[in-house]
Amino acid sequence: GRLDAHFSGVLGTRNIVGEVAIVEAKDDRGDDDFAKYGVEIKMKFSSGSSLIRFNGKIQSGGETSLTIAIFLLSLQQLSNCPFRVIDEINQGMDTENERFTFRQVLLAHTGEGAPQGFLITPKLQARLLEDVQDGVTIHINHRGRYSEQDDAVRQAFRAAVPLA
Repeated sequence: GRLDAHFSGVLGTRNIVGEVAIVEAKDDRGDDDFAKYGVEIKMKFSSGSSLIRFNGKIQSGGETSLTIAIFLLSLQQLSNCPFRVIDEINQGMDTENERFTFRQVLLAHTGEGAPQGFLITPKLQARLLEDVQDGVTIHINHRGRYSEQDDAVRQAFRAAVPLA
């Protein structure tokens, strides 16, 4: 369906194979048993492996974070809403997966009719700003200790994007 098409299409741009299927269940009379319905995700991260059922124990932490992030973004594409809040979607990711996921978040929230997106995160790489497009406004709220790294990110944001 549409969920699998979006999920596998996004991952395919990274040469990762992914599939999403709805697992249906019937009761003894042949009627739908919605309590036993489920979602099955299968993943293949390298060319030498085969598709295996995603369970979060076989895949690395970064692979798990990436899978869940892209699944949730794909699921959100099925519903219309005025805004979406995404909280700490980049946690546990290496810099490459974080950048890829950030790009997907931007794509999901830009363009005609796209919902507003609110990304809440305690960390964000300054390099990600290269992917920010016109029509995106970034607000930085900072509370707590302020480090030199925070200052570098703020300066990068100011240079790349006009802050509201």
